[in-house]
Amino acid sequence: MIKINWTKIGIIIAGVLLAVLVVFNVKQCNDNDNLQSQLVEMKQLQDGIVRSQAKYASKEDIEKLAKDIDLNLAAIEDDLEGFNAKVQGISVLLAQSIGRDQTDVPSTSTRPKPVDVPTPFICPGTGEPCEDSYGHLTNAQLLALSELFPDGLEVPIGDVTFESWKENPWTTLQHPRDYHVTTVLGQDEDGRHYTYHKFEIGVAGERHTVPITNSEFIEEYPEPSFHWWNPRVGIGVYGGVGFNTSPLPDESVVLGAVSPTVSFSPFSYGKTKVKPDWVFARVGVGYDLVQRSVSFSIAPAMLNLGTEIDFVQSTYIGPVVGADTDGNVSVGMGLTTDF
Repeated sequence: MIKINWTKIGIIIAGVLLAVLVVFNVKQCNDNDNLQSQLVEMKQLQDGIVRSQAKYASKEDIEKLAKDIDLNLAAIEDDLEGFNAKVQGISVLLAQSIGRDQTDVPSTSTRPKPVDVPTPFICPGTGEPCEDSYGHLTNAQLLALSELFPDGLEVPIGDVTFESWKENPWTTLQHPRDYHVTTVLGQDEDGRHYTYHKFEIGVAGERHTVPITNSEFIEEYPEPSFHWWNPRVGIGVYGGVGFNTSPLPDESVVLGAVSPTVSFSPFSYGKTKVKPDWVFARVGVGYDLVQRSVSFSIAPAMLNLGTEIDFVQSTYIGPVVGADTDGNVSVGMGLTTDF
């Protein structure tokens, strides 16, 4: 009869699970590197909608961009601390008007003078030109145009000149403008997002920060769902009460069981795949410190403690059924942290 060496088998299985853990982490690192190198190009859609160019960046890259565009990132970070959130990204938008400089422009339309105002050019009964009381006939009339915003901010638009002695009396100057919209995206540990905006108009060599009257961001509340293939590997421990299924006369039937484990689960349930609320069918292999034997375990379902305790994330607890290579069976509770 062939005697099975369960200790060696357990060591092999544990080694395989550890190898899976290493490979999984290496793959995740490679996936992160690939994501960082991927660039989503800007794209024009219908109805004037534009998809922004997007890429992953480091925290240092985000801080450098904020400095380059003169954005007070510290003020945003201070506000995000109140929501236990961090800066996730910065979006920079630019729209431009090209401006216009025209001379000898005819009137777009004319409007007759009021009937009770005499014609100013020839004085009645003299045949002589009337006095130009306001200088309108001998001087070009220039009007500077600006746009008024709350808090008294005036942003130049350009100017218009009227020269009464010309057939086409108008000269117009419209400054080209740069419209800058900067959006900072923050995210808390639950995946909720927070947006911050800054609107500026660049004109005539100056950049004016314009007050924003209203800003609103709506976000769909994430609904939990099953993820039928979300492989997760973790390291933990389970402990409980063991039962000797074939005790010798001098052995106890009830035993203790404490076993560090490496475990794997294929299914999950939650709002995200990264930090699911539940994991299912978690199988593990470890070493029972009490019985000094290789142990195997299965947890039907384990709850993420982060759903109840904010400062604990990706740590799962749940009932565990185990068996060791000596034929002992145990039931208890398991605790594992995923990677």
